[in-house]
Amino acid sequence: MGLIQKLDPRTWIATKLDTVSTALSPATNEQVAVLPETPKDAEVVAGHFVPDIQIQAGRTSASAHVERIRKTVESFNEDRQTPLEWLVVKFFTILAYTLPTLIAWIVGSAIGQTWAGKFNFWDPWSDYNYGLGIGMELMIPVMGYAVSATAKRAAKDRSQMAWPIILSVLFVGLAVGNSG
Repeated sequence: MGLIQKLDPRTWIATKLDTVSTALSPATNEQVAVLPETPKDAEVVAGHFVPDIQIQAGRTSASAHVERIRKTVESFNEDRQTPLEWLVVKFFTILAYTLPTLIAWIVGSAIGQTWAGKFNFWDPWSDYNYGLGIGMELMIPVMGYAVSATAKRAAKDRSQMAWPIILSVLFVGLAVGNSG
């Protein structure tokens, strides 16, 4: 393994799927399949489709069939929530989306105030410090999402493994830099 391959993070993790086994399984019987050397052309199939369920071609029978399916679907109660459960779920969902932005705004404003004093729109130093503080604080949840999205993609495609590692390092650097 060359130096470049050792430095590539994609080669650090090996799975059983990475190794190829050339061993043959022991034969349990004497049957052997012989495959033709040339592929066979596709065969065109002709015939008449016969459906499994007979539905008469009338509005009433189709409506009755749809009504029967609707009743079956409504009989499932696993997705139903009481009004209190619905309210609690909606409250925490809204909180999960708005709280990181609100906290980032407050912390970024505090950072800007520490460096530039009270906010003054006409003072470029104040605009710079407040903008940078708020922007960097808002990037922490964005980087967290980017890391989780690339890790999910890398779980499906191992060639993408370097991206979540790189973004994780940047995420930790951003979080540590914002804490100082």
